[in-house]
Amino acid sequence: MNQTLAPIPRRLHAAIPAIVAAAAGFLLFAVTLRGGFAYDFNYMVAADHRLRDPSQWGQYWKTRYGEGVDNLYRPLTSMVLAVQSWLHGFEPDHTWRFHLLSILMHAGVCALVAELARRLIGWRVGLVAGLLYAVHPIHVEVLGDIVGQAEMMCALGILGALVLFLKRPMSPPRALAIFFCFVVALLSKEQGMLLPLLLFFLWICTSDRATGGGDYKAMQLLSILLCFSLSAYIILREDVLKLHFAWDRSFIEPATNPLILSHGLHRVLMPVVLLGRYTQLLIFPWRLLPDYSGEAIGAAAHVRDPYLWLGFAGIAAWIALFAIAIRRKAIAMLFCLLALGVTYGLVGNIVSLIGTNLAERLMYLPSVFFLMIAAIGLAKLSTRALTPVLILLLLLGSWRSFTYAQLWNDRLRLYEYAVREEQGAIRMYSWLGTEYLNRGQGDLALATMQQAQRKMPKNAEVWCNSSAIAMRAGRLDLADQYLSRAESIQVSMRTIALRQDLASRQAATKPVPP
Repeated sequence: MNQTLAPIPRRLHAAIPAIVAAAAGFLLFAVTLRGGFAYDFNYMVAADHRLRDPSQWGQYWKTRYGEGVDNLYRPLTSMVLAVQSWLHGFEPDHTWRFHLLSILMHAGVCALVAELARRLIGWRVGLVAGLLYAVHPIHVEVLGDIVGQAEMMCALGILGALVLFLKRPMSPPRALAIFFCFVVALLSKEQGMLLPLLLFFLWICTSDRATGGGDYKAMQLLSILLCFSLSAYIILREDVLKLHFAWDRSFIEPATNPLILSHGLHRVLMPVVLLGRYTQLLIFPWRLLPDYSGEAIGAAAHVRDPYLWLGFAGIAAWIALFAIAIRRKAIAMLFCLLALGVTYGLVGNIVSLIGTNLAERLMYLPSVFFLMIAAIGLAKLSTRALTPVLILLLLLGSWRSFTYAQLWNDRLRLYEYAVREEQGAIRMYSWLGTEYLNRGQGDLALATMQQAQRKMPKNAEVWCNSSAIAMRAGRLDLADQYLSRAESIQVSMRTIALRQDLASRQAATKPVPP
């Protein structure tokens, strides 16, 4: 009888890091259940007329994500959002259901982080890594904005595959399960393409620990499935859908990614500046923002910018840890460093530009491996020293995550906070002005745009946004004035479209001749 019951406590003990991490992530971010639809969700998802019409869902598999200019292909994410929209609608009383799914997804990711660390390193590191990930403030944006479900679905697929891969020997059913995880990640977000490379790193780092020699036929099956499906995905994007990985630079707006204006040495150094900012957000996340557009970061690197030197320090630290890991044959640390490098490299605007210069949500997957590295270091402390340090870190992280998540529950408060904290973020003025308009406060909307004009008088996008807000507020005279100022700086597709819109509005206000 004792022999029958003995395995149960061991299994429960092994599952504790995953259970505790999932519970922590769920309970902490339950605060977002009171939130509505904020930021990107409003214009990327809620405005999509196809969401609540199942007969049009097939279009999500044949066109780009969100029907925008971004070369993104996320049909599974679109389908998940469509099903939720069809079931719940966009009524204010139902928004909590969208957020509940996001919280459950985050809890699942937290559990997988803990389980991955436990299987790769040990129980103690798994518990620390899972808890740190569950409460880290850099993840608030993913939970606060419903479009963050793309990040979580991709992370669920990638981490699920890595966890399954660590169970040896490999078997055909497990190979198929890993392939399924790959499909989920790949069709949820572009970072899913990195899974075959991450699995290769994991295999290199752990092959000597495999037991029983492994099932080589199962490994061959997995390799074939991954290679052929990734090739098919690339062909589909490039040749069928024409969603090229190399974006047309004319589609990238300086207001959203000012690195389009970086040239020469600045183009080389600005990714280092961004790395410095991400490093600060991962280590000391005291100042969090939903947007870093426009002049919040800018397009030029400066020697006196502390983030430039923090970025160089981050690179030096990675190289030093990599050398130490090789010398000491610390395979877990080696894998985490490699995984951190490749997952960050895709979103860091290093080789090619993406749709934004910097966004906290982009760290959802790379932070997994950063925090696993931190957990490895913390776990070396004695239990007596680790306990108070871990409690302090969890309390600080939970407090900052909770207070910032509360802001996401109210769009107006969030946008006011963002403009107050960072007056160079062009898009936030427009968001705040639009929110004032939606609440019938046209004077405040115009005052907000005038504040942006004083801050960035030479930025054409500011004057374009001001013109659009003035038109919506019914001040066509101001709209004409602002648009003329934008045209004096730069004539663009945006100014042409606004001029046409303004002309039609002006024509509609003229009296009809008898």
